[in-house]
Amino acid sequence: MRTTVQKGKSAGGIAYGYRVKQAYDERGDRIPALREIDEAEARIIRWISAGLAPGNWQPPSNFSSISRPIRASSP
Repeated sequence: MRTTVQKGKSAGGIAYGYRVKQAYDERGDRIPALREIDEAEARIIRWISAGLAPGNWQPPSNFSSISRPIRASSP
């Protein structure tokens, strides 16, 4: 895994906003662990990131009416 990361490739699963890049070496074998940006998903990530930037985040207008999970109190 360390070698994969040192080569600049992905050593894990596919994160939201990326997809597997289909690339092949000179022998025709698929090169593993390559990723490319999925533009449709990346737009959503950029939209979320812009909304979370310092000073930009505002709770939704119905924030107080959103139900939250009830946690059991510890003894």
